[in-house]
Amino acid sequence: MTLTDSRQVSNFLATCDIEELRSFLDQVGCPMFAIDVDRDGGFRIATVNEEYERTYGFSHAQASGRRLVDLLQPAEFQRIGDNYRRCIGQGTRITYDETVEFATGVLWARTTLNPLFLDGRAVRLIGSCTDTTAHVQAEQFLAAAHRMARLGWWRHNLVTGEVTWSDFMYEIVGRDPRLGPPSPDELAEAIHPKDRSVASAIFLTARSCPDEAGPHEFRIVRPGGEIRHVHEECVIERASSGMPLAVFCTVQDVTDRKRIELELTVAKEQAERANQAKSSFLANMSHELRTPLNAVIGFSDMMVQEAFGPLDNATYLDYANDILFAGRHLLDIVNDVLDMARIEAGEIVFEEREVPLGNLLSDVERLIRERASRARLRLSVTPTPGGLSVTCDRRLLRQALLNLVGNAVKFTEAGGDVVLCAHVLSDGQLCLAVTDTGVGIAVSDLPRALAPFGRLDSHLNATTEGTGLGLPVAKALIELHGGMLHLNSSPGVGTTAFVTLPAERIRSSECSPPRPTIGGLKEFFRIGGQDAGDLVEQIGETDLNDLPIGVIQLDRTGRILSYNATESRFAGRHAELMIGRDFFREIAPCTFTPEFHGRFQDGMEHGDLNVIFSYVFTFTQPVRVLIEMRSGRQPGTAWIFLRWA
Repeated sequence: MTLTDSRQVSNFLATCDIEELRSFLDQVGCPMFAIDVDRDGGFRIATVNEEYERTYGFSHAQASGRRLVDLLQPAEFQRIGDNYRRCIGQGTRITYDETVEFATGVLWARTTLNPLFLDGRAVRLIGSCTDTTAHVQAEQFLAAAHRMARLGWWRHNLVTGEVTWSDFMYEIVGRDPRLGPPSPDELAEAIHPKDRSVASAIFLTARSCPDEAGPHEFRIVRPGGEIRHVHEECVIERASSGMPLAVFCTVQDVTDRKRIELELTVAKEQAERANQAKSSFLANMSHELRTPLNAVIGFSDMMVQEAFGPLDNATYLDYANDILFAGRHLLDIVNDVLDMARIEAGEIVFEEREVPLGNLLSDVERLIRERASRARLRLSVTPTPGGLSVTCDRRLLRQALLNLVGNAVKFTEAGGDVVLCAHVLSDGQLCLAVTDTGVGIAVSDLPRALAPFGRLDSHLNATTEGTGLGLPVAKALIELHGGMLHLNSSPGVGTTAFVTLPAERIRSSECSPPRPTIGGLKEFFRIGGQDAGDLVEQIGETDLNDLPIGVIQLDRTGRILSYNATESRFAGRHAELMIGRDFFREIAPCTFTPEFHGRFQDGMEHGDLNVIFSYVFTFTQPVRVLIEMRSGRQPGTAWIFLRWA
């Protein structure tokens, strides 16, 4: 039978037997069902097609011929029966949404129902179902996201003048959704009085000159008097001809963000004022603190020297020596604190001039030799490369070296060695190194050693005193010269402090650049005389945590394979949370640059990654770090070594 006429199709579907009907519906590629309407108004399932069975698990054999009232719960039968009766009453197709609950979840469907009449009476209903689960869930997720982001929207149809608001828009403004979008006058009343003129101008611009409407913020006042801050951004919907059709705007409640920003601003200002007050106080107290100390030291020194005749009593002479020692020690402490205060306050006077390198090291040796002799240590200064001078502030750089050598003397036991030397690196930088055979510093203690007032536990603490500012002050003074300070240390073995100064600060008496005396920056990545790149391939992953440098292993895409404890301590990140994450994009986005990520990609592509450079990480404040990147022995891997200290 060829069915070409809609009336013929309707008559066929209304009068055919169940098997013919099922065969016809099976040819349709979506779930379909047929309901017979009894003369008493009851509903009986005629059939369902195969697609319906697959989708809903509802069998034709089990359901065909059975009354709907016998298969459904009363509430569900009432809901479905109401839709059936509405379809019959209207005598035309209807569409409605419904949910179907399964043991495994909920399915949302949109049902289209068509009534079939015979001799003026509805005899059968034919329905088709479209799965709208994905669409409904997407809308729910979007609504949830809007609620979490406190984001609403409104749309103004420029053709019809119709205004539509999202559900959350009503919540932002505090308006009952049953009232619908507010009129322009009502909306003006909701805007904070001090923002009305600005907001009104923006709204007028959005409606009359939509291209000129940009992001803006204003306040609204809810009916209860609560003030909320909102951020609004608008886009224009256009016809293919370019004519504006509608203005669509998102409105975000940013009240919490504004409150946090204000609190942070206030806290930052208070902290800055307190820090400035502290630094200014200490800087201004320089004269008041040093003058009486100098008097105590001067007069006690005269008494010790018996400048105006003998004291005639050995006990008084001992007292004078004690006063002199205590006064000098207190002056050292005051000087450290005042130096740090001036550095923090930015009040260091920087006076550069060219200084012969040999003279600079001789200054340090002369000033520290007596202290080393009293501590029964061997202090040596290796000869410097001839004819070299360095452009620096002589007093400040000398103070930095004195702090480093003084620390070495302080934490080295009698009979030990302290060596000060200078080298020119292969990249032209100047390296000043202070090496001792003292107690050493554990890798885990390096961050504290470089922090202001950071004193480490040591069996020498009972005989050594200080503020814990020696290393931080030295580091700050070196960085004022554009240099870097790095520590290589091991408990029970000793410490080497490396100071590097930029090549442009070195001058040679010869016309040619200074000749290198050691291999260059790779010296900083040698541990116990062994290259770091070779060492990490030989030791286990646990042993990586004992190295004095940060170690990160990456795959060719930049994902982290291993992350040692030293890097975790300096970077302030949990090592176990780093594994599998993208180093360049997730962990340190500031490295996604040609200088860093570009070098990594190029080296991985050619299999010859081998580069050393310094880089500034942007944490709470910029931190300059020495970096070495090396190809790993395992194909498709690379090592990043980081010298934080």
